[in-house]
Amino acid sequence: MMKGLVTTLILFCLMFSVLGCAEQTPDFEIAFLETGDSDCIVIQTPDSVIMIDTAYDSSFEKIKTYLDNQQIAKIDYLILTHFDKDHVGSAASIINSCEVGEVIAPNYEKQSEYMTALSESVQAKKVKYSKISEDVNIELNGVRLWISAPQESYYENENNYSLIVSLKYEGYSFLFMGDALKLRTQEFVNYADFEEWSYCLIKAPHHGDYSKPIKAIYESCPLQYCVITTDMPDNVGNKLIELNKELDVKPFYTFNGDVFVAISNGELKVSQR
Repeated sequence: MMKGLVTTLILFCLMFSVLGCAEQTPDFEIAFLETGDSDCIVIQTPDSVIMIDTAYDSSFEKIKTYLDNQQIAKIDYLILTHFDKDHVGSAASIINSCEVGEVIAPNYEKQSEYMTALSESVQAKKVKYSKISEDVNIELNGVRLWISAPQESYYENENNYSLIVSLKYEGYSFLFMGDALKLRTQEFVNYADFEEWSYCLIKAPHHGDYSKPIKAIYESCPLQYCVITTDMPDNVGNKLIELNKELDVKPFYTFNGDVFVAISNGELKVSQR
């Protein structure tokens, strides 16, 4: 009888040990998916899902697999920072395969097969499509979202139409720069409230480009992490690499795999796999 009791106690101990080692589901998570020299960022908040950009069309299967594995059937906000194919390539396929609450994009026109497909899918699925010329602020059950719209109606370089997205959750602030170049980044620096936002992580603009306004952001915030979405080290500007070293900001490159930012019980963790 004593032997049976000991066996039972051992089994209970093993069961609780396994449960204790099980990976905790975070309260909040950002996934920077490895999609080559392109952007696709999936943000899961306590009661909503936000996607920033959709990479190339060739990345759709990877994106869909990730969404399926996370049991994501609805994207509340699909933010398209601008209309280059490495940012909108899979947009139509995502809208056709998932429920999308609203698409938010900058207010300019571009002719391409990807934009035609996007327009057709939005109309077919009756998705709200907001092309913005002014900033948008959204509150989502403890999550604050600020979408900074381009300040001019025309730019010679399309990357400067990029929406710049700020997100805050539980005191942590994150900055997603799209493909903003020097002109657009300077616009943002001129009116951003860095004391209010106090970013801890930046998604570097344009796959690792450097400009002087980027340094101003670094010097204005307690940045700890920089995520660079690129498919090879040679694409990253040497000055950005040096800036990260100089200010002790830890870089994560998506050519090394998906990058995950998780918040659980108020604790922030950044990992890659």
